[in-house]
Amino acid sequence: MLDRSKLATEKRNRRSRSIDRLSTLGIVDLIHTEDRAVAPAVAKERRRIAEAVEMIVEAFRAGGRLFYVGAGTSGRLGVLDAAECPPTFGTKPPMVQGIIAGGRRALVRAVEGAEDRPQDGARAIDKRRVSQRDVVVGIAACGVTPFVRGAVRRARRRGARTVFVTCAPEAKGLLEADVIINPRAGIEGSRLESVCRAPFTPHSALRGFCVASCVPHPPLPQSTRCDHGLLCACPA
Repeated sequence: MLDRSKLATEKRNRRSRSIDRLSTLGIVDLIHTEDRAVAPAVAKERRRIAEAVEMIVEAFRAGGRLFYVGAGTSGRLGVLDAAECPPTFGTKPPMVQGIIAGGRRALVRAVEGAEDRPQDGARAIDKRRVSQRDVVVGIAACGVTPFVRGAVRRARRRGARTVFVTCAPEAKGLLEADVIINPRAGIEGSRLESVCRAPFTPHSALRGFCVASCVPHPPLPQSTRCDHGLLCACPA
């Protein structure tokens, strides 16, 4: 296991050392400036994102499912994305599912220690009877979350195709997945901001997953959907 202090998501940003002495507007400006690195970082991973999308589309066409697995904010974002699919794309709820360490209660309150048990991640995969027809996407900004890695590892053993999304280049070499998406947005604007920004960088990468995966899928035949600000055109 990597020393977490060595991860990019855990390091201090020299540009924000005096953030506590800035005005409110100064703090907002600093965070906004640092967040500008997110979109270019995600854009550099577009080929791997497209590869993951093609994998998901293939699974959907074969009757398979998509599972997002995460802990804390990463887990909540995966559950949110899954929950939006039925109203936005007309999919059935089982088609895209979110798994979060700590279960349902972790959606509204932090469950300390839930992310540290890889066996719980493995059990979550077994419970849903993940098979070779499915795709499992692990989301962990730091790349070393035991629950997520345990889930992805079990999914691979069960024959499922896997994707791992992380912001930490240091963890990339330790991950086992068919596709690894590693947007490198740099160090957080502040250590506290890592709780907020780091998970949203992989989420920026994930945003296109369901849109691009469902557009060529039957739920959106020759249609245009504008739900939640998403414009999705499906070719004939």
